[in-house]
Amino acid sequence: MHSGHRERMREKFLKCGSEALEDHELLEMLLFYSIPRKNTNELAHTLISRFGGLRGVFDASVQMLTGIEGVGTVTAVHIKLVGALLFRYNISGGKVKRKLDSYSAVTAFVRELFVAESEERVYAVMLNNSLGLIGYTALGAGGISLSVAHSRELLEDCILSGAAYVILAHNHPDGVALPSGIDIEATQTFHNALRYAGIDLIDHFVVANGCCTPIMRGGEISAEESFDKVLEEMTSAKR
Repeated sequence: MHSGHRERMREKFLKCGSEALEDHELLEMLLFYSIPRKNTNELAHTLISRFGGLRGVFDASVQMLTGIEGVGTVTAVHIKLVGALLFRYNISGGKVKRKLDSYSAVTAFVRELFVAESEERVYAVMLNNSLGLIGYTALGAGGISLSVAHSRELLEDCILSGAAYVILAHNHPDGVALPSGIDIEATQTFHNALRYAGIDLIDHFVVANGCCTPIMRGGEISAEESFDKVLEEMTSAKR
């Protein structure tokens, strides 16, 4: 019975494309490949309901996913792997470079950055003079306490890439998007190191459960308009 249903779903996908399928049906089909002998429709509904949609499912950590009945480690890793591939696909290649020139663009990218991460990690996102994405690099895992070593590594990467601006981001897996004292101190260390090289640190974001908190201007930014104004002022100064 399951094999017949799965074949019908595949035929529907091939004939009509993804637009003809609901979110839960796409997730159901993805689960075919890690759960070969069970009906995955109910599980797909459960995952979407529990995490608030497809983005929430891909953002969830392996630990959170395996907390759902019917999701084993193999399935959780499969989901996270697909999320990682989607992110790499979205930012790779092409003649049109992605621009991070607004609060919404920045936070969307930063959230995507941690879709496949289940441990704490620090990323530096490098931008050119027009806020176009040059690339990103992982500065380390397990927190940002080694900020001096990381700032040296970051400075070298930025100079080699020709970056004009940098966005820092790190995650709090299964935590909240609030900076610790160490996070704030490390942000200042990064900011000072970059400033001496003529590179602006736009902000440092803490990411958790799909939420992003900017450390440097956390008390000032209450809306996208405020952050966008900061970006405009920073880029105007370099024109």
